[in-house]
Amino acid sequence: DARLPSQRIRFAPPQTERWQRMGIWECADGVHAELGGGVVTSEGPSGSSGWAAARLCEPVHREERAEITVEVLADVVVRVGWMSTRSSLVGADELSFGFGAFGVKSNAMRFQEYGRRYGKGDRITSVLDRSCVAAEIHFSINGVPCENTPAFVVPEDEIVGPLLFAVCGRPGFKVKLV
Repeated sequence: DARLPSQRIRFAPPQTERWQRMGIWECADGVHAELGGGVVTSEGPSGSSGWAAARLCEPVHREERAEITVEVLADVVVRVGWMSTRSSLVGADELSFGFGAFGVKSNAMRFQEYGRRYGKGDRITSVLDRSCVAAEIHFSINGVPCENTPAFVVPEDEIVGPLLFAVCGRPGFKVKLV
């Protein structure tokens, strides 16, 4: 595990009891989805400059596959990926798996270089394939795979329940489903 010195992350406390349904998204305190459902933005949790998250309401279960693409609309650090219904941020616990704008993948607060940096104007695609004995998670930037191997391979027996596509970031992040 390597924490990058430039990545000083201040996480908000878990928001699990504070998720609010906004169209196709569930949003934590300080995160909002526009009426059409495709754009999500964050002001940050109330009274905090910490990170906050939103997740799609459609779960991905064992034996299913999903592919989601978002476009980054603001020059603010963001992380995309998959989380359990018990997770509060992408990549912050054992059942959340993320890919951040610094070109870093994360799981359980362990950060490792992966792919390359991305930012405003980039389209990030995440594929979750739960059709085999191990779930595979892949990421690409503007249609180009980050690496030739999956970012994460997780035995299905270690995944409790469904996973949901999610995004989290610092106050001011903004993404759009494409």
